[in-house]
Amino acid sequence: MHSGTRLKGISPIISTVMLIVLTVALGTIVTVWTVDVTRNVTNITGDAAMTKVQCQQAGYDFDYSFATKGINYSFATASNYIDLMLTNTGSVNLYNFSAQAWTIDGGQTAVYDLEMNSTTQRTQANPLKPGQTALLKAVVATDINGTLSLVRVNNLACKDEYAEQEF
Repeated sequence: MHSGTRLKGISPIISTVMLIVLTVALGTIVTVWTVDVTRNVTNITGDAAMTKVQCQQAGYDFDYSFATKGINYSFATASNYIDLMLTNTGSVNLYNFSAQAWTIDGGQTAVYDLEMNSTTQRTQANPLKPGQTALLKAVVATDINGTLSLVRVNNLACKDEYAEQEF
């Protein structure tokens, strides 16, 4: 038989209201998250696309009026050096240059990564502007042996653009 206690639950109206409130709250959270993710992805994609479009207008090359093919170097002394004269031939500011030097010694090829001297490096605040020519001095921290066969110069503004000179 039944005891005198009746089990009570929430009324159907209150349970319906609670489900609606829960659904609206979850929907709001998901919407805010989706909008935020979409905005971030759009900004990242837009920035990358803008850089790619701008870099299509980038170009630079060695100034052949300087030394040999725009490059002056010596590996014969204790203080090895590579000086590069570059001209911005495009319509985009270029900055943060680095270089690679390929040498051949006894049939073996070696590649050296070179940073630019901080006093001649071009920065985002002081870029190599369109039409300008600049002397960049590479920091040669290792002993380089052999004959210089190729120099490639890269820049941070347009990473896919580079100038290359063979010897």
